[in-house]
Amino acid sequence: MYVTKKSKEVRDFKTRRSNMKKAIMCIGVFIILFLVVGVYTVQAEVTGGLNGTWLKFTGKLQGMEFADGPESTEAGKDDNYSIKLYGCLVDGPFYSNQFFVQLYEKEKTATRAGLAVFEKSAGTSEKFAGWFSMELMQGYDPDSGIYSTSVSAPGEMKIKNDKINFKGFGGQAEREPAGSYTNYALYGLKNFKAKTTTAKNLPFNEDTPCPARNIIQVVKTDMGVRTGTVTPAGPWVSVPSNVSQEFAITPAVLPCTFFRVYIDGNTETPYYTYESCEPITYTYTFTPGFNHSIWVKFY
Repeated sequence: MYVTKKSKEVRDFKTRRSNMKKAIMCIGVFIILFLVVGVYTVQAEVTGGLNGTWLKFTGKLQGMEFADGPESTEAGKDDNYSIKLYGCLVDGPFYSNQFFVQLYEKEKTATRAGLAVFEKSAGTSEKFAGWFSMELMQGYDPDSGIYSTSVSAPGEMKIKNDKINFKGFGGQAEREPAGSYTNYALYGLKNFKAKTTTAKNLPFNEDTPCPARNIIQVVKTDMGVRTGTVTPAGPWVSVPSNVSQEFAITPAVLPCTFFRVYIDGNTETPYYTYESCEPITYTYTFTPGFNHSIWVKFY
């Protein structure tokens, strides 16, 4: 089972994957064609060189569950679960203070459980503090983007001799209706840990690809009223190797919204700048083989 935290990180995570609730007029559509994950020039500083590392996650959740769902007025019941998950580290051209993890259930077959993101807040390259945020679902469907469980935990990360050791300082988790789950639950997180393990110690086939699929990180920022949409919204788009992926970027009418596109973790120099009110379609192609990130900044 899973859990959650109502942290700013989690709220941002959910906001980025929520659908627009009102239609907006568009002055142009910007399309980027990704031939999935290709050559990149920036590597995550947090875990550089540890792509494909297996991690074992453990922890305990203690809280309350409400059968009537969110905003229930019933008396909840005590609820306790354990976190027992495995994860494959995906080290790519994301932002230098982040890395991504593909999560698996503790089962005899490799069953995806969701995803996790670690974000470094401060510290040295070998010992630092940051946040682990997890998004989990039963019957994992990477294309749905709908997760029932969110977990967020601050903690200390140590990296020595290519081995990762994370110890949480606590944390929170939340479970909301999604898929077959209709209840609502809120938890505190105890003894949350993640450490390097080997493929032969996995409960499932040690030949399971790690990572499975390539990852494109999608980040969108805007200047208040000057906004737009990115489709698919991400924040993480999982793509099979050598399969193309289109991203449609649509600015709002105000009467004009401009935007810049940054590729593969380069946050200093935009790859493309749009400063025209005319409709435009633009295609960008990556060489297949690695992971990517795209940051769209509306202004």
